[in-house]
Amino acid sequence: MRKTIALVPGVFLALCVAVGCQPTSDMTPDGGIGIDGGVFPDAAHLDGSPPDATASEGTRGDAGNATPGDVGNGAILRTLVYHELTVGENGGVDTTKGIAFSRDGSRGLFDENIASNYAPTVVSADGSGKSGIDAVSAGWIDMTAVSGDGAWIAYTADTLLLSNVASPQRVTGPAVTQGRSCAAFARDLADATKWRLYFLSSVAWGSPAHEPGVYSVGTDGAGLVELMSPAQAAALIGNGTTAADVSPKGSLKRGLDVSADGKQFVAVWSTGACTQQGEKDYVIGSATDGTTSVVILGPVTDGCGVEKVALSGDGTTVAFDVDNAADTGQRDLGVIGFDAAGKRTLETFSGGDDNNWGISDDGKLVVAGYKLHNADGSGSFDLAVQGGTFSNDPPSAIDLLLGTPNGKADRILYVNSGANPRRMAALEINPATVGAAPTIANASVAPASVPADGSASAKLTAKVASSVGKVVRVGAAVLQSGSHDDKELADVVLFDDGTHGDAVAGDGVYTDNELRASAGAKSGPRTIRVRATVVDAAGKSHSTAIEFGAFAVQ
Repeated sequence: MRKTIALVPGVFLALCVAVGCQPTSDMTPDGGIGIDGGVFPDAAHLDGSPPDATASEGTRGDAGNATPGDVGNGAILRTLVYHELTVGENGGVDTTKGIAFSRDGSRGLFDENIASNYAPTVVSADGSGKSGIDAVSAGWIDMTAVSGDGAWIAYTADTLLLSNVASPQRVTGPAVTQGRSCAAFARDLADATKWRLYFLSSVAWGSPAHEPGVYSVGTDGAGLVELMSPAQAAALIGNGTTAADVSPKGSLKRGLDVSADGKQFVAVWSTGACTQQGEKDYVIGSATDGTTSVVILGPVTDGCGVEKVALSGDGTTVAFDVDNAADTGQRDLGVIGFDAAGKRTLETFSGGDDNNWGISDDGKLVVAGYKLHNADGSGSFDLAVQGGTFSNDPPSAIDLLLGTPNGKADRILYVNSGANPRRMAALEINPATVGAAPTIANASVAPASVPADGSASAKLTAKVASSVGKVVRVGAAVLQSGSHDDKELADVVLFDDGTHGDAVAGDGVYTDNELRASAGAKSGPRTIRVRATVVDAAGKSHSTAIEFGAFAVQ
């Protein structure tokens, strides 16, 4: 049963575009968004396989092709648009403090360090409305959460702090500390027009002391409710486990999630608190009214086991990121039902690649490991492939550091770590418009296949136009089954200067006639992603990437 606890809050006022340099094949992601909603790729074609011949334009989740249109070598499979939202003000984004994104995709939260203070800062998804909300001089801070509509933010220092965005005013909440807790906003069960902050703590906190556990609190800092205690978690785990043996895993920034309506939550609990040999991790789910609870995943023992969890907005599906049993340097990405049924591993990838995280509201899409995955296991595709570059190019805005999706998983807020200073950026998948980013049309490749021995090449062309400035780079990359294939087909740069097969200099048609396989490349179908970048008057980069097929190595 949940317990209601009185808590008196304290409230107080807060405040080189040149091109004559050497080309590179550096595909480390680097930074960008589009703002309008758009159609979404058919889940069956996330891996880049050709769409059905009868496909017509459809919305996310239907059987239609995401962005129909004959480009001479198959329909456009997807359009990815990247926008920088900031220009590195105040030394740029401090990535050690994390970022957060609203469920509706309207507002992001990040930290800038100003005058020796941490400055929780918000920005709208179109790059407008950048504003510092507070100045915090605590020893450390985490950018913790943004409410579903972008109206409220939470940040954790020596205590949980909250503020309204429209009228910034710091609200001091529960005295849980950074590094010992994580939190998420969801609706208030008692009043669906209001928000509550749901949080966990791995240690006793406050005065008088509250036990470790999962709690919720109102945005005014009052109305504290305990949702799960160590005794309740121990009873679920069983096998002689006592309340003294377990606590939430507070070291995780993404160890708790809540359904959009606030009716269900998942949290990571540990026996041994990640300090004892043979420690076991568990993902436990519960209704917030205490009516039902279940161990969803566990025990997970290797390397403290669970690294991240996420709960779909509809409360049906849990995504998990856990250490691989055979190699703790690898992570297993998977999904499982809230009822603990239907467990499925989607991919195993390097632990260093899992900084991006989130699941769509309908539980069908997962962002992790630089990819967007179908939760049913039917495919995935890379989200941050920029194609050919030159060494002195400005950042393309194509990156995915700390990527966090909105509820539809068609916008992803992230940090452009390729810019110096680092900048906030956002990616939009199949937007209705590309905004300040370039348009790409009439992309084609001829012939539609190249030999595996590298003895012949194909010619790639695309028409590129920009309304905000000169196009600074057009590049392309090849993908196989949704993954970047630069080891077998090198990234290329496209030219509009009458060279490399370009017919007419300066006509906006970019060309490269050296798309070829490396000797010994594996035969099979591929897709091609063409990217174009501009830099606007404010110095922000904007890129559009279209992916089309079919292309093959024979």
